[in-house]
Amino acid sequence: MTLYSLTKNGIRTSILLISVKDVLIKQITTNKIIYKDIGTTREKAEKIMTSLSELYQNIAGITQKVEYKDTYLIETVAIDYAKLDFEAAKNIPNANFDASNSKYISLKRTIEMLEAQGAKKIQ
Repeated sequence: MTLYSLTKNGIRTSILLISVKDVLIKQITTNKIIYKDIGTTREKAEKIMTSLSELYQNIAGITQKVEYKDTYLIETVAIDYAKLDFEAAKNIPNANFDASNSKYISLKRTIEMLEAQGAKKIQ
């Protein structure tokens, strides 16, 4: 298991990567969003997240849940790459699920992408 952390645009993200050698098996991303840090309220955040959550519905291999607190929310997205419907997942904004050129999702390439975005390795 490999854990990365990233804080960007008021969103604190942790990304847990589970792999066998270079094959990424599962990815669990947790986003903590403090409402005031992104200039919104809980009510507005709930509206935005509800519409975003709809994009994840009925996509095999992805589960997403959002927990609302008074001053922040926690979003958790779990991706099981063995079960993922890559074609359906392409419709999620900011997602990079293109495995059309390979037989698997590469841990090494995923880490390179995360580090290019500013993520730091925790463990």
